[in-house]
Amino acid sequence: MNQKELKSGKNAKEGTLERLLIEQEGIEIYISSSQTLNSATLIGFISNDRTATPSMSSDGWYNFSCSLPSSTTGNNYLIFKAISGYGYNIYIDDISITQTAITTPTISYNSTTNITHNSATFNASYTQGAQTISSKGFKYKSQNDANWTTLQNLSTTSPFNANVNNLNPNTTYYVKSFITTQTNTYESAIDTFTTLPLISPTVTTNLATNISYNSVILNGTIIAGNEVIFYQGFEYKLSNSSIWTTLTANLNGNVINYNLSGLNQNSTYEYRAYAITAEGVTYGEIQSFRTLPIMPIVNTNPATAIAQTIATLNGDVTIGSETISAYGFEWRLQGASSWTIVPLTDNTFVYNLTGIIASNNYEFRAFVTTESANTYGSIQSFRTLDIVPPVIVTNSATSIDPTNATLNGLLTPGSEEILAQGFEWKLVSATAWMRVELTPGNNILAHTFTDLVPNRAYEFKAYVTTESGTIYGQIQNFTTPVIPQVVSTSSVTNITQTNATFNAIITSGSESLITQGFEWKLSSASTWNSLSLNGNAIIHNLTGLNPNSAYQYRAYATTASGTVYGTTQNFTTLSITPPTVVTNPTTNVTDYSLTLNGTIIAGSETITAFCFFEQVFSLCEVFSVHKYSFVKHFPALLHRQE
Repeated sequence: MNQKELKSGKNAKEGTLERLLIEQEGIEIYISSSQTLNSATLIGFISNDRTATPSMSSDGWYNFSCSLPSSTTGNNYLIFKAISGYGYNIYIDDISITQTAITTPTISYNSTTNITHNSATFNASYTQGAQTISSKGFKYKSQNDANWTTLQNLSTTSPFNANVNNLNPNTTYYVKSFITTQTNTYESAIDTFTTLPLISPTVTTNLATNISYNSVILNGTIIAGNEVIFYQGFEYKLSNSSIWTTLTANLNGNVINYNLSGLNQNSTYEYRAYAITAEGVTYGEIQSFRTLPIMPIVNTNPATAIAQTIATLNGDVTIGSETISAYGFEWRLQGASSWTIVPLTDNTFVYNLTGIIASNNYEFRAFVTTESANTYGSIQSFRTLDIVPPVIVTNSATSIDPTNATLNGLLTPGSEEILAQGFEWKLVSATAWMRVELTPGNNILAHTFTDLVPNRAYEFKAYVTTESGTIYGQIQNFTTPVIPQVVSTSSVTNITQTNATFNAIITSGSESLITQGFEWKLSSASTWNSLSLNGNAIIHNLTGLNPNSAYQYRAYATTASGTVYGTTQNFTTLSITPPTVVTNPTTNVTDYSLTLNGTIIAGSETITAFCFFEQVFSLCEVFSVHKYSFVKHFPALLHRQE
């Protein structure tokens, strides 16, 4: 559409008024479904101001365009209304209408988040389209509402959100997002969500603590629901009163406390915790407590007479308004969890504590008992003295023989009572120690053993026992000597020209015999001959000796420690005496036989054989000593007489 420049028949007036009139001159453009302006819509204005937009072309015409509303349908009229303060001519030419595709915006509702009992967050996104978005936001209502509530959003980006408050608990809501352009409003699909149910706080009234005659600490617990707690605290009153006094307390996590003072002594009170929300007041159950009467004042004084295992506890008391029914102390090892109670019979508050342990830290406190409670003094501490241990020395053994030895030691007492003292001993090869306990009281320790084993290595140590334990001296060693073998060489018996019987007795010592027997030789010889025998009483008949010769012999016994000899004995063998032989007359002579007779008197030697001589042939037939008879081929039969 072109507009010709407005022509004026006179010079243009200058000045402010003229400028204002020029700016107001132009053409208003309307669209209407009728030929009147009654229901027309203004869609544009062409100003006569040459400085305005659009600019004027070189031939003096304006080129101007405007958009029809997107809702325009059917037959419509374009109405041009000229406005002029001077009545100048206005020319319109080349009107054209072009249909242009316009990209419309899109809007989507994404989700509802952060839902509580009375609030939520709406979330949406959109695309711009070809038109300018003039507004956007959300519309929502409950399922029981007829009208939508609009919630604008001023951001210029997508996605966008809005927080809504003051919703009703446990209620279902409808929500949709929208955007508005210069020609239309676009809405998303409807989404639903339900607010959470209303959860009131849980209030618990806990037991009161630190109750005194005029003060107390009130305790409670508040577990929040989904409501905002505006205030919390306690209400209290005397039990016989109907008026509650309100106290405000700070909430520390889930806990509330209030240190209440200015109370009446020995009185019963009731109290309860509370929490205030928008829905009202929530109370805990009612608890009660009773204030104490005026309590006695108890002082715990420092301990005295402190030793390793004893100490004297001290205290005093100022009596209050109640009768004291018990006095005493409580004590414990420092760091222990439980106290040991020591009752007293009166208020002198002195107690001699025994049976405690040296080198330890203790604490104690005085107390009294009244009808209302126990009253304690402050805690005092002390440390028991360190233990001085005894000194025990193991001295060398004395008076050692094969079966006896005396053990010796020296004791220097310490700070503790001696409960036991003595020696422990064993064979060096053994693993277990045996104990000999001596009577305490003597600092010189001595004990004699009388049944030891000869030739054994022993070790021993002195010991002393106190309440703290057993202390040992150093280990000493000794070895019992062996018991030697006793060898007795007896006199020789049964001496002949070539034989003799040796005799000896061996008394065993502490060692096992390896070998025993006799040694013998000619007296003139230097080398001994040895005989090995068994047993302790040994006898041996020695043969093959030389007649009429001087001999020596001695018994011996050999152990691991060596050889022990008996005394040397001397003897001489007998001289040789020949036998006496007499031939007696024959007897019993017959034609074919006879008896030969003879007599033999033995000398010092054994007769091994005898014989008769046959006179006829001058032959000798030897008769064996052990043969009784035999028959010769001679005419005569020879017969041996016994």
